[in-house]
Amino acid sequence: VKNVDLARIGFGQSIAVTPLQLSAAICATINGGYLYTPRLASHLQDDEGNIVKTFESQMVRQVISEETSAKMRTILEGVVANGGGKNGQIEGYRVGGKTGTAQMYENGVIVQGKNISSFVGFAPADDPQYMVLFIVREPDVPVTFGSVVAAPFAKEVLEKCLKYGGVEPTEPIADLVETPDFVGKTTEEAAAAAQEA
Repeated sequence: VKNVDLARIGFGQSIAVTPLQLSAAICATINGGYLYTPRLASHLQDDEGNIVKTFESQMVRQVISEETSAKMRTILEGVVANGGGKNGQIEGYRVGGKTGTAQMYENGVIVQGKNISSFVGFAPADDPQYMVLFIVREPDVPVTFGSVVAAPFAKEVLEKCLKYGGVEPTEPIADLVETPDFVGKTTEEAAAAAQEA
């Protein structure tokens, strides 16, 4: 590791990780600070739905304190509520997340014009049940920020996970109203119809 690499690590450059490693690190950041060995299945079941084998979680160690983890959940919720991760917000749920735009290397050199866009989202932000990491390699679009390229897809997957898992919304959902037909109405009539709706 060069001295310049140590400086760049502070803002996320010069680090190479696999998606599985990144997912494990994110989970440790938001679950109270505990790093677990990733597992691909929680259990096996037979044709009748009976669980025939369970694969227990294996904790490696605590990597940050529970207090720091709670702060990180709050900060990451702010990224989605008020920052660059707004495209990851799911109505009715508290969502945390972080965007990513990484440079690509070939033969140890940064390749200009190529990057990897990503978004990680988790919910509910105060008690995470699901985490989604969505990565787009070399997006071929004019704007390649993770907030634009990856966040909407991560949101879609996360929302389906929450619904599939039976996690109920806890935040107020905006009331929807049917827009009246304003065609042929005067300004006053249209204003009255809109007010009534």
